[in-house]
Amino acid sequence: MRAELDRLLRANEKWDGRVGVLQVTDAVEGVVRVRTLVSASNAAQLFDLRCDVREGMVAWLQRTNPGALPCRRIEHQTSTDRVGTYDGGYPDAPQADSGLFSGSADADRRGRAFEKTG
Repeated sequence: MRAELDRLLRANEKWDGRVGVLQVTDAVEGVVRVRTLVSASNAAQLFDLRCDVREGMVAWLQRTNPGALPCRRIEHQTSTDRVGTYDGGYPDAPQADSGLFSGSADADRRGRAFEKTG
């Protein structure tokens, strides 16, 4: 997990290189809680970096060890309840801009406004 965090951070321009730590903060009753601590040059970049890291770590777990992810959803339905079918994803679809506060002109404006009011 630490190697994947390092890979994600090195590939992300929002990371300022100061802090990139992964810690196991709890391991009780079959549940392992992991915390990542990262740094960026400002609050707006940090928010987006945290989201990028979370999404990247979840995607890595889904690819490498899907059984490690919690399964707690129970859904009861019959075939007549289903309106359509869903194949689980859109692998060829382009990724939308994911930066709320960075990565595009609009996002950068939001980031600057956030820092002025904070």
